[in-house]
Amino acid sequence: MKKLQNNSGSILVTTIMILSIVLVTTLSIIFVSNIGHNMSTSSNDSLVAYQRADTGIEKTLAVIVAGYAAPHPDKKFDGDSWHDGDVSCDNASGKIIKTDANGKFYTIQLMKRHAADSTTMDPVDCDDTSTKFSEITIINAIGIVPGKTQRAVSADVPRSP
Repeated sequence: MKKLQNNSGSILVTTIMILSIVLVTTLSIIFVSNIGHNMSTSSNDSLVAYQRADTGIEKTLAVIVAGYAAPHPDKKFDGDSWHDGDVSCDNASGKIIKTDANGKFYTIQLMKRHAADSTTMDPVDCDDTSTKFSEITIINAIGIVPGKTQRAVSADVPRSP
């Protein structure tokens, strides 16, 4: 009988050690899973912001190319050139902005050469009625996931043949 009483404490200690190991392992798995989930969400937000910026580039390119296509190669844009549903020209910043129910979707900054032979670029306000569509050389877009992330994309405007 004496021998059994001495071993009863060792079972309790062993059980507590096994439960501690299981608890630490479970908490580690939960921690690693949470990190993976956060990284996945961040990566997804970044991809959505990139796609929004790319969408802004494509839609702006379509307006520009249509603007200087024949028979009006010297056509200048006006304040209404950029209005298309929820896309508009923001007079305060000079940028083209698309908004949705959650806020800004993307912003577009148009650029043109400072001079014909220059590599220096100047920003163009979207309501600048003195600028021709054919003068726009670069489109800078920022895709936005409100409160989370932004991604920037830049594209050269193809010249008409």
